[in-house]
Amino acid sequence: MKRSVFEERLLEATAQVLTFTRTLVTDELPDGVLYLVRPNSSYDGIPLVEDEEVFPEDSLPKGQERLPPMDAKGVADFLWRHGGKVPEWIDTYVDRVDTEHTFVLLRCCGRFTAGSCLRPNQYPPFRILGPPWPQRFAFDTSVHTLKERLMKYGKFRLSDAGR
Repeated sequence: MKRSVFEERLLEATAQVLTFTRTLVTDELPDGVLYLVRPNSSYDGIPLVEDEEVFPEDSLPKGQERLPPMDAKGVADFLWRHGGKVPEWIDTYVDRVDTEHTFVLLRCCGRFTAGSCLRPNQYPPFRILGPPWPQRFAFDTSVHTLKERLMKYGKFRLSDAGR
C-alpha cells in the first residue's frame, strides 16, 4: 500500500469514527485529534502466509497499554513499513476526550501486509467501531440493535464507558 493511501484512509476513517461516535455520546468531541496506538494486538502464533511479516520489537513493555499520543504523521511513521506493509486490520474508535483533543485509539494487528492479506473494510486496514459501552448496560441482552440500545438508554459519556 502506498503511504499516501494509508494516510488518506487514516484521515477518512478518523472522520467516520468521529461522526459515528457523536451519535452515541454526550461529550463534545473536539476536532483536534491525537492517536493512541496499541501495536501487536493480535495472536500471531500461527504460521505466516503470503507476504505477512511480524515485528515483535513493536510489542509494548508489560503494563503499558499504548504508545504516547501522536498525530497522523506519527501514526504513518510508525505503522507504514518499507515495501508498503501495514497492519492487516486496525480497530479504530474514540477512547477519550479533553478540552482540546479527541483521542482515537488504534488497536493494531501484529501481522503486516502490503495488501494481499488486508481485511476487507470500508477503509482498509481501518475498522470503524464505537466506543466501549458503559458496563451498566453493555450486557443487556434485552436489546439487540444499536437503535434499540440508544432508545432504551440514550447517549452516554465516554468517561462512563467500559474499558
